[in-house]
Amino acid sequence: MLVHLQAQTFTASVNKQKVAENEVFEVHFQLEDAQTRDIKYPSFANFRVRGGPNTSTSMQIINGQVSQSVKYSFYLAPTKIGKFQIGVAKAKVNGKTLSTKPITIEVVKAGTKTGRANQAQGNRNNATASQDVMEQIRKNVFLRALVSKSKVYQGEPLTLTYKLYTRVNNMSNPYLTDAPTYKGFWVEELDVNDPPKAEVYKGVQYRTNVVKRVILFPQRPGKLRVEPLKLESNVRVTVQNTRKRRSIFDDFFGQYKDIPYAFGSNPVSIEVKPMPAGKPKDFSGAVGNYKMEVSLDKTSIEAGGSITMKVNISGKGNIKMLSLPKLNFPPDFFVYDPSITDKVSRSAGGLSGSKSFDYLIVPRNPGEYKLPVVSFSFFDPNKGTYVTRTSKEFVISVTGEAQQSTTHVTNIGKEDLELIGEDIRYIKSETTPFSPKDSSFLRSAGFWGLYLTPFLLFGFLVFWKQRQEKLAGDRAGMRSRKAQKLARKRLSVAQPYVQENNPKAFYKEISSAMWEYISDKLNIGRSELSRENVQEQLLSRGVSQEIIQRFTHLLDNCEMALFAPTTVEGGMDSTYQEAMQLIVDIENPLKEAVAV
Repeated sequence: MLVHLQAQTFTASVNKQKVAENEVFEVHFQLEDAQTRDIKYPSFANFRVRGGPNTSTSMQIINGQVSQSVKYSFYLAPTKIGKFQIGVAKAKVNGKTLSTKPITIEVVKAGTKTGRANQAQGNRNNATASQDVMEQIRKNVFLRALVSKSKVYQGEPLTLTYKLYTRVNNMSNPYLTDAPTYKGFWVEELDVNDPPKAEVYKGVQYRTNVVKRVILFPQRPGKLRVEPLKLESNVRVTVQNTRKRRSIFDDFFGQYKDIPYAFGSNPVSIEVKPMPAGKPKDFSGAVGNYKMEVSLDKTSIEAGGSITMKVNISGKGNIKMLSLPKLNFPPDFFVYDPSITDKVSRSAGGLSGSKSFDYLIVPRNPGEYKLPVVSFSFFDPNKGTYVTRTSKEFVISVTGEAQQSTTHVTNIGKEDLELIGEDIRYIKSETTPFSPKDSSFLRSAGFWGLYLTPFLLFGFLVFWKQRQEKLAGDRAGMRSRKAQKLARKRLSVAQPYVQENNPKAFYKEISSAMWEYISDKLNIGRSELSRENVQEQLLSRGVSQEIIQRFTHLLDNCEMALFAPTTVEGGMDSTYQEAMQLIVDIENPLKEAVAV
């Protein structure tokens, strides 16, 4: 007869209490003779979670009595030197709360005697692991970077996909350790929703997951290199039991060990060909395959009314980079700057969609006018040639009376003046000789008014320019001052996704909120918003390296959660709290810098 032991305990242990800086060590929370799902782990302040929680179960039968234990393991790396505590973990079992005791960890410099000893021991362990296990892990877990094409023209898109290949059943918590910067490329991130698939590679079947996919637009000719994407994970392997078997359950449950494993994709080289000679005059760098449609909402109107001319360019390519077509309207038309609308669709095949330019035209004088022919040129990489699309010529009829306005009147010639009709007439060439009595005009108010007008106008332009610069500065300052408030509002949008258990939407909102906060706070335009630029700006304004690393780590976690099948350390609640705390920690040194 089997008898269950009832001594329920919850204990904590570590594999070492003195570790070197950035050295990974193990923390175990072990629950004896109890089962529960309600466990609260400590916050692991001053440590970075590199893996976990990983769960293992064991059972023993001694003299007919059964004992069972569940071990929850974490891999931690310290973030700084000193003595720190791993706090209390709590487990609720049958209405009773079991608590572990705190553990003190001493973190020393890597160059100290203890640090070197730990590192040497780690190297010996790794050497042993590599002899027995690491080679097998490398064969069964790897990451490949795959490109849709390796030879492209400048501006021609290609798709880069990172695919994880595995043949192990227990691989947990892969996280990003190093992301490529894609130097020389314009990058468009793609959402990854690919289900896991079975794939045969070099005669061996693997389970594959797409962890990241981007579209790259090379911006310069030559050989461009994409550095590897690097991940870390824990791979669970079976450990041989060399001791004498104590019960029939030993072989059934087995013994396992989680091994931290760092791996990366292969680097990728792209050969970028320059665009060929013979560029059309109106070519502005568009690459792809496009069509163009030009339309008017009306062709007949009264002077002073408005006409909308729509230029719509659609097709496949970098829609966002399409430039405004150059148009020369008749000189006595008032033309507003066009409103621009783009609709972009992203897929593994590239970008496609449309971009519209809507011109609001106001003719001021009656008559018939020919509108300019619209011309748009692009390079088609599939054909290797330039293509030019042109519109038909539109004629509009303007009726009614001429509008009295001097706005936007430039380069008026004789033909233009004839169109104005009764409002402007030519002065006859027969003039009477100049008479001295007319010299009184030189002393008139009209003369001095005309004389002083240019100076007054110049002074007004200087004043206007200074005011605009001041307003721009005020807007930048206001944008910076409101950054924290707006960031908290944006973060609150992510909160409902925690309750809905929608991690994709949650991490996308967190990532967007943090990027927009930094953009507003540092007054950095979206085109200049990169990790390198942000780090440089934060450092120059007194933000510590530790806070910057936390900011980068948060973004890495969000990216990994979006494109990899993984669980972010601490979960969504922890990520939300860290994002809120980061805003406070970044704000404080920035306020001090302003005060100084």
